[in-house]
Amino acid sequence: MAYKYGMIVEGKVSFNSVVLATKEEADDAGRELMSRWFVPTGWEVKKTDEPVNYTFDWDNGLKGIESSGDEIDYIEEPSLNLTQDQQNMVRAAMDSGHLEFI
Repeated sequence: MAYKYGMIVEGKVSFNSVVLATKEEADDAGRELMSRWFVPTGWEVKKTDEPVNYTFDWDNGLKGIESSGDEIDYIEEPSLNLTQDQQNMVRAAMDSGHLEFI
C-alpha cells in the first residue's frame, strides 16, 4: 500500500502524481507544501495502489525517483492539477504579493 496527498482549495481536494511509501511521508509532504502555499486550506492523505515514485523527508524535501533495475534517478517535483478557477486564485494571490513560490 502507498499514499498520496492532495491540497484542499475551495473545499475540493486536488491530487497530483506523487505517490509515497508511507502515510507519515505523505502527511509530512502535505504539511510542508501547506507551509509554503497561501491558497489551500488544508491537505488530505489517501491510500493508493499506484507504485511509489517519490520520497519525502524534512531535510531533503520531495524527491522523485525512477527505478531502472538497481539504479534510482531523481526527477523534478510535479505540479498539482488545479482547475482553472483554482489557477486564477493562485495567480491573483501572486499578483497581489500575498503568495510567493520558493
